[in-house]
Amino acid sequence: MKKFIPFSLCFPKAFLGLAAMLVLFSCRPEPLFISVPQLESKIVVSSQVIPPNVLLISLSQSFSALQNVEDDSTGDILNQIILKNAAVSLSYDGKEDSLIEIDNGFYIGVDIEAIVGSTYQLKVSDSLGRSVSAQTVLLPEVTFDSIQPVVERLPEDTIVRIQYSLSDQSGANWYMINYYSNVSNEDSSFTVGNILGQGNPEGYLGTDLISDQEFAPDGTFRNERVFFNLDEDSAVVAISIANISEEYYNYLILRERAGNIFSQIISEPINYPTNVDGGLGFFTLHYPSFRFFAIRDY
Repeated sequence: MKKFIPFSLCFPKAFLGLAAMLVLFSCRPEPLFISVPQLESKIVVSSQVIPPNVLLISLSQSFSALQNVEDDSTGDILNQIILKNAAVSLSYDGKEDSLIEIDNGFYIGVDIEAIVGSTYQLKVSDSLGRSVSAQTVLLPEVTFDSIQPVVERLPEDTIVRIQYSLSDQSGANWYMINYYSNVSNEDSSFTVGNILGQGNPEGYLGTDLISDQEFAPDGTFRNERVFFNLDEDSAVVAISIANISEEYYNYLILRERAGNIFSQIISEPINYPTNVDGGLGFFTLHYPSFRFFAIRDY
């Protein structure tokens, strides 16, 4: 009786692997080269009010992922992104103020009057002939009804719970609460001006975005934010609250959902809303109210 010998035993495994590769590549289509036009670079606007009367504007410029970068070092890329030597002005209540460039794409306006309900218009133009404009309304300042840190000291860690409550203002409202902590023992340098003036402060801990649809029927809202690994001997926690527009709230919600750079890569693309005519980013004048707490005192 003849024995059946499997085909795979009649040839060396290396030969079979080579044959499989030849079949694979013979079925592979020829590469198709396409030309993708680069997106136009646009001015990107970010703003921050530093109480009591300072406006900080950050200007940068967008660039295409296909754009050639002369040097891939971090410093060189930042120099290509930040927007220097721009003309920046703010108009409101029948007057116009010019902002002064200070450093790294930051422009500052001092003695800006905070007029609740007034419309503020920002205008920016640069040396390339680009110009953008945006306008926003200054919303009233809000404060916490109560806010208190509760500190739990464990052998392996110190847990800090920030417990707060607030009451809703009249009309439709959206609120932003930011948390910060000092990153050194120099508590004297941990001030409102230093926190907000850094643009992206090292001590930033997180943000709560709240719609008044989340408030209880009696118009109040209570919440708790928990933090770990804070040095109880030196940590000072700062919490700010501000009343923001619905448009800025939606903008921040999308930014928050995007997460870190890895999650942005694997998620669907997001087109962020903007109120900048001809540009990107967001111009807003929310007026933050701050509270500071030294953890060692609790």
